[in-house]
Amino acid sequence: MTFDDYRDIANLTAENQLNSQEEKDIRLLDIAIQKDPFNLEARVKKAFILFEAHMDGQAIKVLNEVLTLNPQYVDAYMWLGEFLLFHWADSESAIPLLKEAQNIDPNRAEIYYLLGCAYSKRDKINEAILHTQKAAQLEPTWPHPRMCLIDYLLLAGRTDEARVELQELDRYLEPSVPEPEDEMERYYENLFTGRYMGPYKKEWLEKLRTQLSAT
Repeated sequence: MTFDDYRDIANLTAENQLNSQEEKDIRLLDIAIQKDPFNLEARVKKAFILFEAHMDGQAIKVLNEVLTLNPQYVDAYMWLGEFLLFHWADSESAIPLLKEAQNIDPNRAEIYYLLGCAYSKRDKINEAILHTQKAAQLEPTWPHPRMCLIDYLLLAGRTDEARVELQELDRYLEPSVPEPEDEMERYYENLFTGRYMGPYKKEWLEKLRTQLSAT
């Protein structure tokens, strides 16, 4: 995946849509990048802010720069895969990127979780189950992958296995962590871990419990 692959569909000519806080954050990140061009974490955070501001083309360009500097930087693949999957609903393009990240580091639960989501969107539920099971094995205390796994198992009619996963979820379920103040950290916790159990996730969990108790 390169920037040019998405040149035709990314909005490269969009006017600056950053709010004042985002502009301030970008300026601080640019200063950090100027001081250390290999500060890849700062570059990825800049890409995240740009994506959240719907400046997709600029964000992809930043991630492409990260992968040019370090083709093994898994977080760049992870976030680009996430953006494609959830911002553009392009699971077909997200899967190869996530597979590349998986090859680089086969022990990142986030990658398996995203692959599970991508396969579920393509109605490949068995593949979704396999990858989400791996995510739950790698990070057993994260509620979100296991809740997704329960959903996939129910879709596949594997109710007994779904009940076992609910028991595992309850075994590891801890009090919700405080909601992070940093937007990127908050997004990460909501999307990947589920450790911050907001109203939506609490409602989803109760629906899973109700569905399993009724079967």
